[in-house]
Amino acid sequence: MGRCRVSVGNAGFIGLLGLFIVAAGCAGSRGDVKESGFPKAPSVTFTDIDGGNTSLAGYLGKSVVLVNFWGLRCQNCIEEIPFLERLNNKYGSKGLVILGVNTDGVDGKTLKRFMPQLSAKFTYPVIADPEFKVVDVFQMMAAPLSIIIARDGTVRFRHEGYTPEIEGEYVTLIEKLLAE
Repeated sequence: MGRCRVSVGNAGFIGLLGLFIVAAGCAGSRGDVKESGFPKAPSVTFTDIDGGNTSLAGYLGKSVVLVNFWGLRCQNCIEEIPFLERLNNKYGSKGLVILGVNTDGVDGKTLKRFMPQLSAKFTYPVIADPEFKVVDVFQMMAAPLSIIIARDGTVRFRHEGYTPEIEGEYVTLIEKLLAE
């Protein structure tokens, strides 16, 4: 078999490279950013531990949503849950919705069996993600991961990890978004 060989001079190569960079940039950003400059939250449907389905779109326009990714064996995740409970108790009636997405790859039935063994208790919805669909959509790389989404559907905050020192930043932003 013969080999196909294309020769492009330096100027041609740089031009082609530039074209690929511009095309890639446009493809990656088209429709992903609202006019506000904040990225739009991905469209996703959640399945809670009781098997009920809800979509993120169902909260938009009405609620500020905090999506928290956590794991059963993640110590920082378990330490963060009481803080999330306090947020839920204080701001839940004011328009904050917290969704706790489990990252262990287990179904709702399994989660319901293990959750009572945790020192933390949940009063907000817990999402089972056995096939890691929600994890993938939000591009989670480490737990805990918290994402705060404004009523207009834009992601306003994304934070991996947990230390009590970050709590004030969450509260300030949540109060600001609830007031919008």
